[in-house]
Amino acid sequence: MPNAGLFDGRLLVFDELPSTNQWLLDHAAECRHGDAVRAVAQTAGRGRFGRQWLAPPDRALALSVLLRPEDPARLPAAWVGALAAVGIRNMLERHGLAGRLQWPNDVFVAGRKIAGILAEQDSASPSLVLGLGINVNLTDRDFAHRPLRQPATSMALEAHHDFDVPTVAADLLAALEAAIRAFDAEGPAWVLRQWSAYDALAKGQTIDVQTPDGPASGAYRGMDEDGRLVLAAADGEPRRYWSGDVSLRQAQYP
Repeated sequence: MPNAGLFDGRLLVFDELPSTNQWLLDHAAECRHGDAVRAVAQTAGRGRFGRQWLAPPDRALALSVLLRPEDPARLPAAWVGALAAVGIRNMLERHGLAGRLQWPNDVFVAGRKIAGILAEQDSASPSLVLGLGINVNLTDRDFAHRPLRQPATSMALEAHHDFDVPTVAADLLAALEAAIRAFDAEGPAWVLRQWSAYDALAKGQTIDVQTPDGPASGAYRGMDEDGRLVLAAADGEPRRYWSGDVSLRQAQYP
């Protein structure tokens, strides 16, 4: 359905916004579950850990969705980021691109990051705002002028042709809705199966993680049933982390 958000929500499109997430946070009281906001150009978007996420017109997708289900237990906030990553990966596959998933919610193609996800809570209500950014038609020149923590790519660079950004947005919303429905039916087991099938990290691989409590390292053991990262530390004991930033000792992805 054109101009549709998630489920029966609306899709609001603006020529330019500083941040689609911030717009929804500021207007949460006026919006309902499933409403989505897309900015043709985003000038002050943000990713995890305060990183900048810009969207030049027609070259990147900046999209945010308001989540306020009647029963929050059926869509736990702890799983929203992972669900979004799976949705993005599945959308990319429909366009012929082989996406891989990296905890907590990163999506890679050919070992380079192609999307960003940021979930933020509205302090005045039970609403969760889910921000989704996808590099659609960005070029190597676009990336050359950005301070990147890790190599980045775009759909156009990988497919060798440009994409229609509104179509990518519609396909992403459809894939995200399908992922939420699958989670509602099967719970975390569905996400864990998806993650295992498309994990960018190999089990046993040594990784470093910058957590809110400081750096950690160990052998990668995957995600547990709560969505936490599991590492085997030097003493062999498992360590579990709710959030963090993963980096590899050797930047190689399967």
